[in-house]
Amino acid sequence: MHHLFIYPRIQSPMTWDVMAVLYFFAGAVLFLHMALIKDFAVYRDAKMNIPKWKQKLYKILAIGYRGAASQKRHLIISQNLLAIIMVPLSIIVASILSWIFGMTLRPGWHSTIFGPYFVLGALYSGCGVLIVAMWVYRKMYKLENYFTDKHFSYLGYGMMVLGAGYGYFTFSEYFTNWFGSAKWESEVINKLFSFHEYGGWTLFANLAGIALPIMIVAIPATRKPLWITISEFVMVIALWVKRYLIIVPTLETPAVPIQDTRMAFVKYSATWPDWALTIAGIASFLFFFTIIAKFVTVVPVSGLEEVNFPHEPHHHPVDTLNDETKPA
Repeated sequence: MHHLFIYPRIQSPMTWDVMAVLYFFAGAVLFLHMALIKDFAVYRDAKMNIPKWKQKLYKILAIGYRGAASQKRHLIISQNLLAIIMVPLSIIVASILSWIFGMTLRPGWHSTIFGPYFVLGALYSGCGVLIVAMWVYRKMYKLENYFTDKHFSYLGYGMMVLGAGYGYFTFSEYFTNWFGSAKWESEVINKLFSFHEYGGWTLFANLAGIALPIMIVAIPATRKPLWITISEFVMVIALWVKRYLIIVPTLETPAVPIQDTRMAFVKYSATWPDWALTIAGIASFLFFFTIIAKFVTVVPVSGLEEVNFPHEPHHHPVDTLNDETKPA
């Protein structure tokens, strides 16, 4: 991996991807910090029994914010400018990732729709993770008054639109490759739809990843936070299966005959490093969501101060939250 930095090839999409991810990560961290500056200032001034090192940390992260009119104006302008930058940057990251596949000549990968397909897929799965995280925090910290049923319904409507768009791209990908009848493309399609190969996984990825979320929201009786969350959780798993189906069947379809046809050389099977890296990635993601709730409240307390208590200057916004929701 370090060779990508020591000996980069500018003409390689892999190098573009590393550069784009680094820029996106830096921008995301900066945007998250800007969104929490007001909250850090509230924690800094709050009278809470927290360790001294955490008080110093809040003081540093608040970067001297006192709520002055000029500070508010500059913060809003900075957030808006960074948001304008982050929108195209997020599109670029997903597009470049798709070009790692699309700019090769391998069957199933060499496609012009992979760019928007990956962008929509990233947005679709990201919103699904957001809904699951909202439901977990709502149950853990008793935030039903803040994450209401209406929020889940509106997010579900948005997921219907995204799911329909993602379903269209999926159908277009399969139908175009099937109708073209190119030898190697047809072989990949046959593997994807044969139940002796990956047909079962393909059926699960499309039904659970596209049809299920749409049906759950479309039926009024199931348009509830729990049902929506379950469907989105299953959808996220299905999209991970879809990513597996994008990569593995293509790599199992060589353009030249294989001399040694032992199954270990023809079929992919996950090894313990593969499982370890996958589990480590999921664990790191869950660890981040857990640890951030120990330093900031799930509901922005600065927003509570501005909305709930505009005429009560002596009422501290942290006091409006349950003890469980306050930073540990």
